[in-house]
Amino acid sequence: MLNEKFRELFYFGMGSATLAKDVASDFVDEMIRAGKAQQEQRESLLQEMTDRAKASQAEMEKLIREKIEFIARELELVPARDLKALESRLQAVEAQLQALKQEKS
Repeated sequence: MLNEKFRELFYFGMGSATLAKDVASDFVDEMIRAGKAQQEQRESLLQEMTDRAKASQAEMEKLIREKIEFIARELELVPARDLKALESRLQAVEAQLQALKQEKS
């Protein structure tokens, strides 16, 4: 369930980035029509706006990741890698126990 929420958040971010690029393009075109920018500036303005949007998106993703990690710690959730490591150790102990039992038999 949590993985599904992360996936939805990822797709939301990707959709937002696409939408932001479209909005930026429309905005720059409107600036050109209004005489506030020259056609020659279009690509550099779009690149600047895209770079800013990417930086904002990266910062937002960082904040979301930090918040999720904070919540996971507060809820004392165990990361899957830690759980798998514990399962491996438990299996090794069970194998040793089984071997000891067979030695005694």
